[in-house]
Amino acid sequence: FMCSLLRNIKQLDQSQRGCSWHIACLRGGRKALMANSGGRRMKRLLTFGLILSVSLAAFALSAVGGTITLAWDPNSEPDLQGYKIYYGTSSRNYTVTLDVGNVTSYTVRDLDESKTYFFAVTAYDTAGNESDYSQEVSGRPKDTTAPTVTAVVAPLPEQVDVVFSEPVEKNSAENTANYSIEPSLRVHAAVLDQNGRVVHLTTDEQQDGRTYTLHVSGVRDRANPPNVIASGTSISYTFHAVDTQAPAIVKVELRGAEHLTVRFSEPVDRASAEDVDNYEIVPKVRVLAAKLDTSHTAVDLTTEPHSPGVTYTLKVKNVADLASPPNVVPDGTAYTYRYVPPLQFHLLSAGEYRAGYPRVGDPYYLDRDYVIEDVPDSLQGALWIQTAMSDKDNADEEFLKFSVNQPVRVFVAYDSRVTTFPNWLQSEFTRTNAAIHVSGPADSLVLWRRDYSEGEIVLGGNRAADASGPRDMYVVLVQPNSQSGSADPGEHESPGLGSGLPSEFVLHQNYPNPFNPETEIEFDVPETRRVRLTVYNLLGQKVRVLFDGEASPGRHRVVWDATDDFGRPVPGGAYFCRMEVVEIVDNGGLKVPVRSYASVRKMAYLR
Repeated sequence: FMCSLLRNIKQLDQSQRGCSWHIACLRGGRKALMANSGGRRMKRLLTFGLILSVSLAAFALSAVGGTITLAWDPNSEPDLQGYKIYYGTSSRNYTVTLDVGNVTSYTVRDLDESKTYFFAVTAYDTAGNESDYSQEVSGRPKDTTAPTVTAVVAPLPEQVDVVFSEPVEKNSAENTANYSIEPSLRVHAAVLDQNGRVVHLTTDEQQDGRTYTLHVSGVRDRANPPNVIASGTSISYTFHAVDTQAPAIVKVELRGAEHLTVRFSEPVDRASAEDVDNYEIVPKVRVLAAKLDTSHTAVDLTTEPHSPGVTYTLKVKNVADLASPPNVVPDGTAYTYRYVPPLQFHLLSAGEYRAGYPRVGDPYYLDRDYVIEDVPDSLQGALWIQTAMSDKDNADEEFLKFSVNQPVRVFVAYDSRVTTFPNWLQSEFTRTNAAIHVSGPADSLVLWRRDYSEGEIVLGGNRAADASGPRDMYVVLVQPNSQSGSADPGEHESPGLGSGLPSEFVLHQNYPNPFNPETEIEFDVPETRRVRLTVYNLLGQKVRVLFDGEASPGRHRVVWDATDDFGRPVPGGAYFCRMEVVEIVDNGGLKVPVRSYASVRKMAYLR
């Protein structure tokens, strides 16, 4: 689409809400012109009108920044497919692209309220032709949200770190008169961290195991005019001077008939981890050697050969962490797994197709140079069937055939831009929330899964019955079924629990870690207590409350799917899971926290 501006737009600020800009566009834009090079005749031009208006409504979203809403009149061409929004923090330098589909308004969320954003919109048709950018508009979300305290951490006996929900103003943040700690803990200094959200307090020495209450007042954010933290803001925390949490097994991976990897929840001591007498495999398989890796969290065991199809139990004892004094894995720590021989795979159709184990950066089609950009962690090491883009229009009900020697889980990675998926995929497979990100036109391929027994497997064509709109060919991934493969989190006994209930509060390391698209988090509760499990980002902002309520004695498990409290996907990166346990008693009519537990685990989300 080639655009001609009918009204000049220089800048959009808060006083220009509700204005409309009229843009006349001609079909045959950037991609269409390139496609018509080499002497080919340009496609017939159709004229249409596009009206773009931008409404800068400043919605105050707790700790997640502001929003900007864009709205435009629909294009009337019959083959219109949808619209894309481009934006960034400098003019004509767009760092984010949103394919919003065939809608005429969209709200861009999670914007930094301290920055000005620049926006442009394009339209594209069913053939993939995309217009030039519309005239640019810009605006800045208005900040009306006061800062809050999202977390308090005491890493040292004389230090307390206060984490705010947004960047705060330096003078008010570093004014020690704005902080007080009870009981009787004096604040000597306050220093604002470079990230603008964390204030490091220097205090009197804190007592191990004691619960304190921090009161904050007068701290302002950086808005104009500034917002001041709510009066009476306070948060309780407990100072723990010593690491008392024992290491736990989070995963056992069978790398072959004679190689086993044991992954611990934290770094462990080399001498105890490499002592073969600390490992026992039942039925009897002798451990010949143990080698701790450089991360100090994984031990590679060399063993006598395992027998195919047999279920084994690995028992671990005396392995210690690096704390002083060290914590040792509890008696009865065990993990159950099953040995399944390597997957044997044979293609029975589809001509030149081949199977392999490509990595990020490798091609995923036989006849294109498009490469894999990101794969969910759970599919790392899966077998890929490389298909061909030239088969994207195949409509056969039986197209791709292959055989396997054991139960497997098959994933079909299908073009995410379709209107409807083929019937064989919708009726026989289950759509997941995961996707493979690629460099090709599709950007991402949605993953569908199905479990198969050993034997022959048949998949339909890319454009078989009911398929509408696929522009890229699917690819296939195959991995041994988790229920009959090597160790699976759902199969093992709870590490450290033996046959009884836990003896202390423990927040275990999430698994898998790093993860995509989801991860499991387990925590132990020895007695009925109120437990709160919260995910924070690196800036200390609350992302998701995973559990908040009364927990009975035992081991509990929750799953985080990398979304926030509003169900929106979070960006890749590091996150912290914090477990808090507080016992509240009635002291003369006053509710007082008299005992608590707090622990934090770091998690890595890969997108």
